[in-house]
Amino acid sequence: MSHRIEVFGMTDIGRKRETNEDQFMIADVGRTMKVFQSSLPINHHTRMFGEGRGKILVVADGMGGHAAGERASQLAVEGIVDFLLNAPGCRAMPTDAIQTDDGSHDPILECFIDMLPHCQRMIDREVAGAPSQRGMGSTLTLAFVLWPKLYLVHAGDSRCYLNRDGKTHQLTNDHTLGAVSASHRMHSNEMQPDPKGKMHQMLWNVVGGSGDVYSDLTSIDLRIGDSLILCSDGLTKYLSRKRIGNVISSAERMDEACRLLVEEANEGGGSDNITVVACRFVEIPEGVRTDQTITFPLSVIGEIKTVIPDSV
Repeated sequence: MSHRIEVFGMTDIGRKRETNEDQFMIADVGRTMKVFQSSLPINHHTRMFGEGRGKILVVADGMGGHAAGERASQLAVEGIVDFLLNAPGCRAMPTDAIQTDDGSHDPILECFIDMLPHCQRMIDREVAGAPSQRGMGSTLTLAFVLWPKLYLVHAGDSRCYLNRDGKTHQLTNDHTLGAVSASHRMHSNEMQPDPKGKMHQMLWNVVGGSGDVYSDLTSIDLRIGDSLILCSDGLTKYLSRKRIGNVISSAERMDEACRLLVEEANEGGGSDNITVVACRFVEIPEGVRTDQTITFPLSVIGEIKTVIPDSV
């Protein structure tokens, strides 16, 4: 069955923050060849492009004072770009490390397990040269679509939702102390956490920070008609999973859906930066190109922060 991807992303500073520490990226991953010299009738320094191998969607939410959060999320996204373009290969995994639902091993997941540690090292190097930024970190949620597979690489409390058949499912886990305590029954003699307290919202797993990052990896099969929503917690503080799904389901275009979600989060308080990336997989008639991707004009995007390092 032929399909196309309708995709859009935007980030907004919100109503209370002075800087935007969120980042996002939408990119195609493919194969290229740069020809420097040949006896064939090919212009020198011509870059040739092969078929796209997949689509990358990324949301990162930085943390740290004095602009360190903005820099941390930037480094996290730059780390993704550097890893995808320059990683020499995938680290050999233990035989029982990562398995698919049927018990077989997935080499793509095995490769992705090195991605977040790579980003971590970039932040660590930055902190080594600027000790005042010690402790800066970033959430990072990445969706890699290699149709019909979806691979998720995740750390923190940014989220990825799947909207399917009118129902919205959260595919990522929140790496907060509150989420940990909620997932286990607490003994009656233990102190119950305050769901609105700072300890409840504290992150135990981020890229950067003061410890090693844990890579939360997931893969599922996608279907025609599915939608994906990646977002920072500036959105989920104010909009429920159900509301996010309703907006995505009822919108004719992904840019309209993203703008409405950001608008509602701001109307709800806008206490944090708000970032949304949304895509929809749509059936197209036979005979039409199956690699078609619909994006929307730059004029409808509010504030874009897609980061490509100078070395690329």
